[in-house]
Amino acid sequence: MSLLRQASNVSHELSHSILQHQPDEVFNKCGCRNFNQEYEDEANWLGPALLISEEAALHIVKTPMTIDEAVEYYRASKEVINMRINVTGARKRISFRWRAS
Repeated sequence: MSLLRQASNVSHELSHSILQHQPDEVFNKCGCRNFNQEYEDEANWLGPALLISEEAALHIVKTPMTIDEAVEYYRASKEVINMRINVTGARKRISFRWRAS
């Protein structure tokens, strides 16, 4: 497993703790894996934010930093970086600031 994938996994699991998610039994009475979709959705949202903050997403966009350079600098995957740039609206926000000045 790559170090970037490990960072994503750790931030995801840390998110469960930060969000105070209570652990469920691993398996239900039928032997199927228990899976709390709400908990997973919340951790999938917070985990990437722990790796790439809103400020970091804005920084990546407003500097001449490439996505590959951002991967090296922030030690997060391209997918996480692009997701955070998109959900923060960083490109639109920086573009708007540039046009407004």
